[in-house]
Amino acid sequence: MQDTHRVYVDGSAEIYDSIMCLTSISTNNNKFAVIQVLQRKESTEPDLLFVFTRWGRVGEFGASQTAGPMPLNDAILEFKTFFKSKTGINFENRRSTSPLKEKYMWIDVEY
Repeated sequence: MQDTHRVYVDGSAEIYDSIMCLTSISTNNNKFAVIQVLQRKESTEPDLLFVFTRWGRVGEFGASQTAGPMPLNDAILEFKTFFKSKTGINFENRRSTSPLKEKYMWIDVEY
């Protein structure tokens, strides 16, 4: 899909791409999770989108899954639901909320 799709960016420049990690020395956790809403490269309108997730232990490729195609609202809802299940916070509040104990931490990536 990397040749045919790109990460969806909405009209307010919100980028639907998230990288998260969970590290705990006491429980021997060092995990990552990635989620992206993907749109066809040649499409100027968000018609049918895909939700790509990848997860696993840091240093390994891990597992991945692609869901879709689906309408924009469904893709955004799936993205936000996954994000909250991993971090415990709403996607809209990620920049103003501190990471929660025993939850994934969102990594702010500059594009």
